[in-house]
Amino acid sequence: MVSRGAATASFDLPGKIARGDGLLTVLADDGGVTESIQKRIPIVTKSLAVGLFPEGGDLVEGVPGRVYFAAKTPLGKPADVEGRVIDDRGNVVASLRSIRDGLGRFELTPSAGRTYAVEITKPAGVTSRFTLPAAKPSGCALRAVEGGPADKVRVAAICEGARELLVEATLREQRVAGGAVQVAARTPTLIELPVPATQQGAVRVTLLSSKDEPLAERLVYHGRGQDLRVSIAADKKAYSPRERVKLKVTTTDPSGKPVRANVGVGVVDDTVLSFADDKSARVLAHVFLEPELGSLDAEPLEEPNFYLGDKPEAVAAMDALLATRGYRRFEWREVLAKPSEDVDRGPLALAASAMPPAPPPVEAPLPMDELANAKKPVGRGAQPAPKPALDDAKVAKEDKAARPRAEPVAAGPAAPPAQKQARRAVGGLGLAKDALAFDGEEGPVFAPVRVFPVPEYPAKYDGPRTDFRETVYWNP
Repeated sequence: MVSRGAATASFDLPGKIARGDGLLTVLADDGGVTESIQKRIPIVTKSLAVGLFPEGGDLVEGVPGRVYFAAKTPLGKPADVEGRVIDDRGNVVASLRSIRDGLGRFELTPSAGRTYAVEITKPAGVTSRFTLPAAKPSGCALRAVEGGPADKVRVAAICEGARELLVEATLREQRVAGGAVQVAARTPTLIELPVPATQQGAVRVTLLSSKDEPLAERLVYHGRGQDLRVSIAADKKAYSPRERVKLKVTTTDPSGKPVRANVGVGVVDDTVLSFADDKSARVLAHVFLEPELGSLDAEPLEEPNFYLGDKPEAVAAMDALLATRGYRRFEWREVLAKPSEDVDRGPLALAASAMPPAPPPVEAPLPMDELANAKKPVGRGAQPAPKPALDDAKVAKEDKAARPRAEPVAAGPAAPPAQKQARRAVGGLGLAKDALAFDGEEGPVFAPVRVFPVPEYPAKYDGPRTDFRETVYWNP
């Protein structure tokens, strides 16, 4: 103990620590009275959980793609990491480093017949390998593109072959833009979707085939910085106890133009603010992020306000957050089959949309190297003309016009050819009418469903549940 009351304590940790959750308790004898203080201390273990999320849903063989990752400790807390990607021959094909809170991304062009895994180099001692999802032999990759006009949502599509694509942008379950584009084989095509800059939030961008089959999807944040400016001015600098106070509240847009708004005012002692939890979501994060990403008390977003802040890495971190926590992919699944006597009435885990209605869209994430500026936007009633862009930092220069779409496009069913294809909207995707009615046909009916990175509960599981997003039917 030194004269100023400071002390240094040292101790040896156990040889094996499973969870890395340390609680340090210090006892001090003060004139016969024992005082104590406790504080949790982080302990780095050799065990990590690393989730790998191909952008847009899936990797495609021979198509440049991006894979996002989220690293966590056994306690479920973010863990910043560094590592490398190796193929099944032991060749290092990419390196990775987290941006913030264990989130990051790396580039990868998967080769046919090859498998890939992630090795963690920092923190040291992590021996586990994390296998990447297998690449599909055909399909399209979807990328978010940073920059560009404030009133555009920018994405790029890359397919293994030349084809026509339908593009739809949805914000809080409202269609905000869409169109059709022609893409060349293995050539990135830049697509700009016109969305008013004043609309802020996580825009859901979906790529579909010309037959309305969903191919890829991701969230893109639009409208960053387009916040309502609120200022308060008092009629006096100081007031006496119980004196009447008059406040003038002014609301403007980012350019200073007055905006009509309904404003609530709360008055508290300024000492109360010093106890406020700065890590809990404020209005913007609570309205624009948490509803779109399924934030729950059991699995909250770590410091959600950071992603909407002005730190240099905030934009890249937002991109990684939306691509991991907001990840989704499409699968063809059996959604209806004629009941039989031996059917197990266990839970049917269909991927239901986990995105409840909320306010306006957000701005696009990380850059995609060099991209051409499209001359014409893709939008409702517009004649879309995207430019092929990005070929690993090269930009192709030919424009291809595409036909406009007046109605939201949706996914088609995987029904047998004999079934009718009468469309109706179901859960944000267009499913064939026969997907919900047998019409005398025998056998199962398939349709595309969204798959989210949510907990999977076994059929016989009867314990506590904290996430119900993947449940259509559940009977314990």
